[in-house]
Amino acid sequence: MIALLLAAWAVDGEGERIGEELVRHAMDGRWKAVDDQYVRLIAAHPDEVTGEHHRLAAQAAQASGALMLAAQRLQRVTAADPEHPAAARDLATLEQGTGLVMVAGRTLEAVQMPFAPELREAVTAAVAEVDAHGRFVGLLPVGDYRVDGATLQVVPGFRWQVLAPRRR
Repeated sequence: MIALLLAAWAVDGEGERIGEELVRHAMDGRWKAVDDQYVRLIAAHPDEVTGEHHRLAAQAAQASGALMLAAQRLQRVTAADPEHPAAARDLATLEQGTGLVMVAGRTLEAVQMPFAPELREAVTAAVAEVDAHGRFVGLLPVGDYRVDGATLQVVPGFRWQVLAPRRR
């Protein structure tokens, strides 16, 4: 009986430790480590994940250019706490500055590359995905893009937009 209680306590302590490490990594700006700890926490201790863990993991995803993943993580916070001020603000900023797209083509390029590093990362990842697979599904920064030479515009919001040149 005592062994079971100690084992249960150890499991609970592990989740708390992982959560504390996640926060520490975020304070140091080590976003890859934040993401790694978040994945561990979600997989092994899902009941111990807080809204702040989701929000910090969203920042980690955004830093790597994974804007869709960042939005999904922020939505986890706002679903549990619609009044969470930082998460609601971050989600609104993401929705106003990006568009949900499906790109189909052989090539994708931004007419003007965004200035912010995380937005540049998002464009770079989308370009690589189109180059490798002929498609990209996710969030792209608002602006003009060329898909197979045709200029198309990404508008803000989480409503689907299809970017594909007209075939003649």
